[in-house]
Amino acid sequence: MSEKVVWDKSKGEIRIWGERHTTIDPKRLCDHLSALVGAKVASVMMNNLEYRLGKDAVAQLRKEKPQAEITDLIDTLIELDAIAGIGVVKVTFATKLEPPVVVEIGNPCMTENTGAAKSYLFSWWAGALTALLNRQLDPKDGIYEKEKDIISCQLVPRA
Repeated sequence: MSEKVVWDKSKGEIRIWGERHTTIDPKRLCDHLSALVGAKVASVMMNNLEYRLGKDAVAQLRKEKPQAEITDLIDTLIELDAIAGIGVVKVTFATKLEPPVVVEIGNPCMTENTGAAKSYLFSWWAGALTALLNRQLDPKDGIYEKEKDIISCQLVPRA
């Protein structure tokens, strides 16, 4: 992935790791999607999108860094989330690179842990870690700790 963040005022574009992005309010997006189609359907839609995007991010990283260790790729993904404004991510494995995995986001861009919001925050990681570990993982049991401003979710092997 090329330069981390490039903002070209003359073109009216922002690029993160070489790909064009726009800025959005993810909470409003998730709330609106839930209002349009219902929380359950919105969650499924967001899960499908974010899961694929997480897998795509890993595929791109592996193409650019074919010799990189999994832990180095995870560190790059954590940096990418911070650049994208998701928050400060910490990924913890139960045992060395084996699920379940706990993903914690400090100062998260949203604090809801259900519906489209949960999928927005954690399905990307489920897809990315699925691609890295070659095991299907799904988000489970999201928790927001208000006093710490941390939202976390366990990623578990698909049943």
